[in-house]
Amino acid sequence: DGTGAAPIITTDGDWGGVSAFGDYVYYANGNTMARSNFTGSDLNTEFVNTGFNNAWDVLVAGGYIYWTTQFNGSQDRIGRANLDGSNVIANFISLPGSGGDLASDGTYLYWVSWDTSSIGRSKLDGTEVNMTFISIYGSYGITVSDSYIYWTNTGFGTIGRVGLDGTTGRVDTFINTGVG
Repeated sequence: DGTGAAPIITTDGDWGGVSAFGDYVYYANGNTMARSNFTGSDLNTEFVNTGFNNAWDVLVAGGYIYWTTQFNGSQDRIGRANLDGSNVIANFISLPGSGGDLASDGTYLYWVSWDTSSIGRSKLDGTEVNMTFISIYGSYGITVSDSYIYWTNTGFGTIGRVGLDGTTGRVDTFINTGVG
């Protein structure tokens, strides 16, 4: 019920991506990825240096940490590192414009790009990159289930849905949130 809730981890920026895996919580923290255990102790606010300013979102998938960063206010990057923070690739995938949230189905990495009004997709190893896998209206949020990709339709107050192949069963107004 939230009674007595208190922060166990604080950040130093406006960014808010967070992902939990194994014994740790990973989160975007300015120009770094931070890591803590679930009690908030064993906190390392500079666990991974992203190589660029403004870490936006973080995702743990396929044995790696992925993150999006803003670079010079125009072109974003997706970075990747091992779960122990080693083998950092700050420019794992270079994006054509501003990006946002990340999601994965265990095989593919998905991201939203509001500048290109699209959802991008690549294999977790960075191959088969498709910057405009699905054309959408501007979006910040994305998530993936076993069968579908879901995204927010910014300004319309709706959530869209499509099959993992990017075409099957597409419904741009799958859920009307009433907030637009």
